[in-house]
Amino acid sequence: MISLKMGTGGEIEIRFPYDPVLVERVKGLPGRRYHKEGTYWTVPGGEENWRRLGEALAGRVVRFESSVSLKHQSLFYGASGQKMEDKGDPAGNGKALARYTEELKMRGYTGKTLRAYEGHMRRFAKFVRMGLDQVEEREVRRYLLHLIEGQERSSSYVNQAISALSLFYKTVMPRAFGFDLPRPRREKKLPQVLGMDSVWRILTAPANVKHRAILYLIYAAGLRVGEVVRLRVDDIDSERMMIRIRQGKGKKDRYTMLSSAALALLRAYVRKDRPEHWLFPGAGGDGHIHERTVQKIFEQARVKAGIPKGPTVHTLRHSFATHLLEQGTDLRYIQELLGHASPKTTEIYTHVSRKALQNIQSPLDRLLAEKNKREDH
Repeated sequence: MISLKMGTGGEIEIRFPYDPVLVERVKGLPGRRYHKEGTYWTVPGGEENWRRLGEALAGRVVRFESSVSLKHQSLFYGASGQKMEDKGDPAGNGKALARYTEELKMRGYTGKTLRAYEGHMRRFAKFVRMGLDQVEEREVRRYLLHLIEGQERSSSYVNQAISALSLFYKTVMPRAFGFDLPRPRREKKLPQVLGMDSVWRILTAPANVKHRAILYLIYAAGLRVGEVVRLRVDDIDSERMMIRIRQGKGKKDRYTMLSSAALALLRAYVRKDRPEHWLFPGAGGDGHIHERTVQKIFEQARVKAGIPKGPTVHTLRHSFATHLLEQGTDLRYIQELLGHASPKTTEIYTHVSRKALQNIQSPLDRLLAEKNKREDH
C-alpha cells in the first residue's frame, strides 16, 4: 500500500514498503528526496508534480491522508488514468490488477515491460467497465478493434496489448475462451540513421563534459539508453578496451567495445566529477541518471547542432550499427556488440546501409552521361 500526505512545508510525502520498481519510478520525479530517518520520499508540491506522481504510481493501490485535498486527488487520478480500489472501484478490479503486478514480478518482468503490461491491463479494465472475471471474448475483440480503428495504434502496440491480456487471463484469472486471437501484421519500418558528420555535430554540441561522455558512449559502443544510465565505474575495462553491460535487454550480460576517443573523454569527466558507484549518477547523488534526462540531453544537442527534428537518442545506436556495416564489419560481430538475440534483428541494418547501393549507378545518371558523351563528340 502506498500512502500519500502533504508535508508541513507543502511537499508531498510518499511512503511505501520497499519495492525496487517503485523506487525507480520515484527517482524519476524532479526534486525527489529520500529521508532515511523516516524511510519516506518527498517531492515538491504543485499541480504538475501531482500529475507526474499519478503517472509514476499508476496501477498501484494508493491511500490518501486527510491532508491531501480533493483537488490534488483529482489531479493524481487524472494522470494515473484510473481510480484505485480504495477510492471507489465499482468493478472490483483493484485486487486483480495488484495480483497481476505480483505475477509479472515473479516471472522476472522489470522496467519498461512491467510498466507497459500493467498499463495495458488498466486501460482494458477502464474500457470494459466491468469485473475482469466477467469478461468474455467479445469484449476483448471489441477492445482490440478500438485500439486498431478508434485509436489507430501501431501493430506492435496491439500485439503487446494481446500479450498482456493473454498473460493476465492465463495466470491471474483463467478464462474458458483462451486467447486464439489474430495478431496484426507488424509494420516493416526501417531505422533512421544519421550521417557521420551529423553524428559528430551532435556529439560535440553539449558544453557539459558529462553530457558529452554519455552521448559518446551511446554512439561509440551502440548502447541502449537504459544500458548507459546503469553503467558502473568498474564496468569500464580500459586495459582490455571493453565495456561490461550488466543485465541488458532480455536480462543478458555482454561485453561491447570501448572506443579510445570515448575513454579519453571519460577520463576527463571522471577527473572532474569523481563518480564513485554509478558512472553517471543522478542529480540527487543516490542513484543513476534517469533515461528521460539522457533523452533531453540528446534533444538539446540535436537542436544546437542544427539537425532537423526526427532523430532520437536511439538513432545513435542505429547509426553505430549501420556505420560498422558500411566499414565492412561482419554482421555476426555487430549482432554480438548490440546484444541482439536473433541475427534477423541485426539484418535490418543491411536495408539502410549505403555499402551495396553506392556501387550501383542510377539509370538516369547513366543516361545523362551517355548523352553528354555523344554531344562532346
